[in-house]
Formats: sequence, C-alpha cells, structure tokens
Amino acid sequence: MNMVKNDHTTIMEVQNSLGYTYCYVVKETESTLEASFDDHSFSIEKDTNKTQAENYNTLYNGLCEHVDTHPEDDEEI
Repeated sequence: MNMVKNDHTTIMEVQNSLGYTYCYVVKETESTLEASFDDHSFSIEKDTNKTQAENYNTLYNGLCEHVDTHPEDDEEI
C-alpha cells in the first residue's frame, strides 16, 4: 500500500488488476474513513476494536476490490 499522510491530507494509491492507478484522497471522521477520486467515493465505518492502521488497511482492501469490480470507470492517469 502506498500512502502519504500529513497533518491535513492522506493520499492512498490503489492499482487495479488491469494496471490502472488511482490516487484517493482520504477523509477521516470520528466514525468513518472516506476515500474519493474525481466523482467516485468509497467509505467504511471505522471499527473501534481495530487500530488506525488496521482500519486504513480495511479501507485499502475495500478500494482494491472496488477498482477491480468497476472496470467501466477506468481512465489512465
């Protein structure tokens, strides 16, 4: 997982099985993690029994599945 995080923004890079790469901006709230790219978004409810790293890993895994199941959205960046 490639991820860049500073005080204000988290960028998560996700690649699908066709080789397309997406850079999602991740917004963290008290209860959710929401990743957005252009007009696409994907979010999860944070699990309070998991660490922050585990929740980000869950988001990443969900995004990987999401970009592989929506090939009509593929645009080369």
